[in-house]
Formats: sequence, structure tokens, C-alpha cells
Amino acid sequence: MKTPGRDAEERVINIDFREGMRTVAGAAARQAAARLGGLLQTPVQMATPSVSMLLASDLAMILSVEAESEVVFCQGYLGGGIAGEALLTLNCAEPDRLAGLLRFEGDLDATIREELLADVANLIIGACLKGLGDQVDTQFNQTHPCRLSGAEPGGSNRVAPGTNAEILALETTGSIEGTPMHFNLLLLFTPTSTKTFRHLVAYLQ
Repeated sequence: MKTPGRDAEERVINIDFREGMRTVAGAAARQAAARLGGLLQTPVQMATPSVSMLLASDLAMILSVEAESEVVFCQGYLGGGIAGEALLTLNCAEPDRLAGLLRFEGDLDATIREELLADVANLIIGACLKGLGDQVDTQFNQTHPCRLSGAEPGGSNRVAPGTNAEILALETTGSIEGTPMHFNLLLLFTPTSTKTFRHLVAYLQ
């Protein structure tokens, strides 16, 4: 049984960890926005990420709603003892604007449009992971982005199998100037990765 003193100590540790992660994530987002803006040759705005612990069951419910009405991509990543999955929600951008962003010239059929969406997803997620990796001296390897449908569970089962498992989540929103595109990004980390982050944040503080 936990003592009151032990509970208070854990609350302080959790607050310190979240504040430390918020600082790391904020620096990563600023770097990611600058990097993404350079790649797309247009300014990109990104909000300071929120830091939270989610239950896998809650995440699955959120994704089932979003995947029915939005374009959602997932992409796994691994590096330096940290593993997880990114879930990126894009509004339905105009094909011509997408093609212009990626400097694509040619006919825009359904297949090409899907490829352009996947390319944009890969750029956004990759820039954010690069920013995060630079903060904690880690290089992430990424899988190919995969578009989810409303029937798919998303990353919740792969990141934390079991409805009672807690998932560390960093969430940010962003927009690409001069286009109607907005996005929401969730970076989800396995429970083991959360322990790694605790050590890294404690070291950085």
C-alpha cells in the first residue's frame, strides 16, 4: 500500500516530468515548423504540443470517430530505446494545392492524390520526429505512412496492447500558410519508451 508521502512524491515527479516533456516538445515543434517550412518553401505554423497520458481504450474511440470523417495516417518509428506511432489527421486539402506544395507536375488522378497525401504526411511526421530526436540526441527510423479507415484500430493496439495501458502522448496542431491545409499530430509512445523519456528529461533538467 502506498503511503501519503509516497503519493505526494510521485505527484511531484509526474509534474516535473510533464513540464520537462513540454519544454522538450515545444523546442522540437519550433524546429519542426522551421524545417518543414524550408522543405515546402512556405511558412508553417505549429502550436506548442500538449503532454498527456492516454488510455488505449480512449485513444481507440477517438480514432474511430476521426477516421470516418478525416484523412488519418499512421506511421511507426523507433530509435534510441524509444518506440511508438504517429497519428496524423489532415483536412481534405485541394489536390492542386498539394501538387503545388510538392512541386508535382502531371495529371492528378485518385492514385496520385493518395500518394501526395502520403508524401505530405511523411514530411510532417518526419520533421516532428527529427525535431524531437535532436532534443534527446536520438535518430528515429520510420515506417512508410499508412492511411487508416474508420474500421481500423490505429496505433493504440500496437503502442499499448490492453485497454488499461497508459500511453504517453504529445499532441500538436499546425497549418501551412497559403493553403487550406490544417493538421493534428499525435505522437504516441510505448510504456517502456515513457521510462526512457523520464530518464532523458531528468538528465536534461
